[in-house]
Amino acid sequence: MPLDELVAESVRRTGLETRVGVTGHPVAETDPRRLDRIVTNLILNAHRHGATPVEVTVDGTTIVVREHGPGFSPELLAHGPQRFRTEAAERGHGHGLGLTLAPGQAHVIGAHLTLANTTPHGAVATLELPRQADPPAV
Repeated sequence: MPLDELVAESVRRTGLETRVGVTGHPVAETDPRRLDRIVTNLILNAHRHGATPVEVTVDGTTIVVREHGPGFSPELLAHGPQRFRTEAAERGHGHGLGLTLAPGQAHVIGAHLTLANTTPHGAVATLELPRQADPPAV
């Protein structure tokens, strides 16, 4: 699966202004529907709960979604995403369902999702897809 094309399509379908940067011609063996769901959820969450610019970078088998808002809450970073919670003050504490679904979808495709805050501000979600095994030498 060409990751640059998949990420570009995911960004396009959100309809939200998102910067995309790609290094090389990244390819991964993965489930495109699940990967699209993860990337889309991360982009929507960044726009909904963060601040622009929202940036997606693809380098090898790593996809990073970064926003420039207040960052993830200490509770989210300590305990991970929790179902049926939101970071929106008017809705209570926690975070959106899309962010909660992303780690489970990542696990299903053998990927690892890390959530962190950046300096001086903002949040970053890093999705590391499994590397393809090299074909056996002939």
